[in-house]
Amino acid sequence: MDTAISGKKVRITKKNLLAFVVSFAFSMSPLTAGVYPFGISLLIASAKERTFLLYGHLLSIALTGSSKLLPACLALFIFFAARAYEKEKPCPLHLKLIFAIVSSILHGAKIIIDGITVFPEALMLISTIISIPLFTFLFSVCLDKRNGVFSKPVIDYFRLAFALPITKFFGLFIIAGVPLSLFAGALITLIISKTKGFLLGGLFGFVCGIACNVPAIAALGILGITYGLLVPNSPVAASILSFMLSLSGYAYLSDFAPVFVPGGMLLAAILVFIPVSKLLSNMETGFTQSVLPLSRDIKLKKLASAFSALSGVFFTISDSAAVSSITKTSRSIRKNVEMYCDRCKGCKLDRNDFCNHLTTEMRCKGMVSSENLPLHIKQGCAHAEQIIRSVNKLAVMKDEECEKGLRTMAEEYYAFSSLLNTAAKKQEDNIVEDRQLAKEIKNVLFQNKITCDRVRVVGMRQKVVEVFGIKPDKMEISSNRLTAILSDAARIKLSMPEFIINDDYVILRMTTLPKLHIEYAKTTLAKNGEPVCGDTVSFFENEDKYFYSLISDGMGSGRDASLTSRLSAIMLEKLLTIGAEKKVALQMVNKMLTQKNEEVFATIDLLEVDRITAQATLFKVGAAPTFLVRGNECHRIEAKTPPAGIMKEVIAEKISITLRKGDYIIMVSDGVVQTDTEFFDIVPLIKSGCCKSAHTMAARILEEARNCAGYSDDISEDDMSVCAMRFY
Repeated sequence: MDTAISGKKVRITKKNLLAFVVSFAFSMSPLTAGVYPFGISLLIASAKERTFLLYGHLLSIALTGSSKLLPACLALFIFFAARAYEKEKPCPLHLKLIFAIVSSILHGAKIIIDGITVFPEALMLISTIISIPLFTFLFSVCLDKRNGVFSKPVIDYFRLAFALPITKFFGLFIIAGVPLSLFAGALITLIISKTKGFLLGGLFGFVCGIACNVPAIAALGILGITYGLLVPNSPVAASILSFMLSLSGYAYLSDFAPVFVPGGMLLAAILVFIPVSKLLSNMETGFTQSVLPLSRDIKLKKLASAFSALSGVFFTISDSAAVSSITKTSRSIRKNVEMYCDRCKGCKLDRNDFCNHLTTEMRCKGMVSSENLPLHIKQGCAHAEQIIRSVNKLAVMKDEECEKGLRTMAEEYYAFSSLLNTAAKKQEDNIVEDRQLAKEIKNVLFQNKITCDRVRVVGMRQKVVEVFGIKPDKMEISSNRLTAILSDAARIKLSMPEFIINDDYVILRMTTLPKLHIEYAKTTLAKNGEPVCGDTVSFFENEDKYFYSLISDGMGSGRDASLTSRLSAIMLEKLLTIGAEKKVALQMVNKMLTQKNEEVFATIDLLEVDRITAQATLFKVGAAPTFLVRGNECHRIEAKTPPAGIMKEVIAEKISITLRKGDYIIMVSDGVVQTDTEFFDIVPLIKSGCCKSAHTMAARILEEARNCAGYSDDISEDDMSVCAMRFY
């Protein structure tokens, strides 16, 4: 098929048709109600196939909106101006941005001239002015292959700009009340997760979810992260688990409404992706071949289990973004109707019938139109128009609440991505090679008449020494002596050698030994009359030899306090186990508590001990004092900070300590050091030296605290918890 453009005969190719279809789809996709920035931005940004991009854009203008003259004239002006400039040289980025800014200003002026009377029109104005230059910039950077300003990873993030309009376009088609954008967003998310990794896949899922609806935000984010984490080990398990988790997230955020259609779309996306995935390349990575075996040692199982626990955070804080229930909507509408009905006397209109019709319109269409109400209601109510306007304001307020919920979800998603990114960076630190130390160790081995092929030392904090091609039968020194000389050469204490034999080829491996060992114990006592203690005490250690002791004291006592403290403690344990930053983890716990409907808070007393370096760090969020016992001295460590869940930003006092062998650290809850009768000072008890183990010290402190408060029969007026640690 041929066509004529400016007197020239042009053959329509597949690229021409693709450009026409893409331009039409982008131009038909709204960013928000009444705002269509993608088509004009693509027309400005693209340097190729601009003629067919123009055709697609003009066709969409003819099909959308009542005002067609200004958008059509702008598109034609930009097309001819850009083509005239490009006869001599390519159109630069700054000129494209000028076109975009002028276009956004003219569109904004049109909205102002038409008049701004309600909030949605103001939102339309702001979105129009900002979105056209923004998407023009993003499209230009991604489409201009000559651009060398941004690196390839940055451009990958800019490609998010394409995911949004594609998903929005499919949202124009609805199946059983669910937009088809969920299918398109899931497919895009899986493709990016497969080729670019779980972090970028999760981010694309989040953006595609914004283009769908509130439940899809977490669902597609979960889909991208879970699939990207698990696909290197098992594509089948990745598909099944990511589908189950994403569907459960969608069900929770949709208030457990029927999810047969959304579930079918997610499942269809996974089934379509299976044959597509065979054509895609594997996830890109920056690791060299020499360190790939070590990079595979990352514990994906732990990351996946931590993600499963953390997904509950998204569900908990998303209550503000969830769609209102029918009962809630009906109650709000009834209050509005009663405000007007109380003014009328002798009205024979059935109030319940009126409220039911308004509720149905609001639930089905989001807004109420007087044209859709029955005639007997419009004629029977003197205030029908005022009531409709009042009810429609509820929809606007509801949209604002959803926007707030979206922002909250975005903040949590960013925090979660930061956590996983931090964990990945720490894994990279474990595979950094120390070539200088490897050279020194090889020289020491040769001096002791031990031959080998090569020596590799990896890790920054916890080093792993590997000697390849060693011959144990020809070694003239013992293993103890070898450990001693290599520990001196490495200036760290190394473990006894481990010999790994593979087809007569021997590899010797030694790792850094911890400087400290820990004996620890805990004891708790519930408040009088309560079945459970409101404090949560836990000890745990991750694979990097970081030991943690945690006391979380929930507000009040009993089961409610126990639930709050246990939830906070479990979250922190999962996060810290995968190597998350403490401040970020504490912030996530704080946000989870502040977003609860009821007022809840919890104190957090966290001790981190690096057993490799003997460095300890205390993080106190509204916690009771901690005691460091060194020799005959007892040091009281305390901080005045509010508990988590009270303020928007968590305030944590950080105290660093260098531990020595023989030190004790005692952590207690408020119930131990402060009672209704007096303050209990545990310093004299500690200095008495009557306790020689962590267990006896914890038990003795709790007993003395209870006795000091004047109670008996193992009861108290507040929850009491003690944990003691002895370092040796």
